[in-house]
Amino acid sequence: MPPFNQETQQDDPVLQELFQPVNTQPEIAVNQTISKGSLVMFQYSFWIHDPTPLVVVTDFAPGHRMRGVNLHYLTFPYVKNLLTRVSAAFSYQTIKGDAYINSSFRTYKWAGIQRVKIFNTKFVLQMMSIARTFDPYQIRAIRQSVEQQLQQQIIGKAQETVEPPSPQPNQQITNQGQ
Repeated sequence: MPPFNQETQQDDPVLQELFQPVNTQPEIAVNQTISKGSLVMFQYSFWIHDPTPLVVVTDFAPGHRMRGVNLHYLTFPYVKNLLTRVSAAFSYQTIKGDAYINSSFRTYKWAGIQRVKIFNTKFVLQMMSIARTFDPYQIRAIRQSVEQQLQQQIIGKAQETVEPPSPQPNQQITNQGQ
């Protein structure tokens, strides 16, 4: 993988988008209102397993509840697949046929929802695609190289400790037992 520099940034349109001021990126800016299909993260006061759920909203009743799919309970491929299907018509009916996704469906009490952050689904999908651009063979080769380098360092240190100490220049060697 080439080192990151200005030329790399200029060649990659995703990096160009990432390193521009936020105000000039209307496609990353999100609508700050929650609606069906919104991707939201919040702190939840009444949590049992997840204090900060990341939820694709299926429906909500302000002052009462918010319902949706908590993405923290899904694996990467399911999250990516689900986010590609998200739209303003997203509802429980969209996901009820898949038992795995359905198992991550949650209802949250409105009173427990604090510090809501709304994310742009397209931007998140774009970042997810970048995360998976590494070839598995490249990752395996990197891992093997690192392991080999670590083994060489460990073996080198082990050999240093096994060698007998050499006598000091002013120290006389005596034969005991003769």
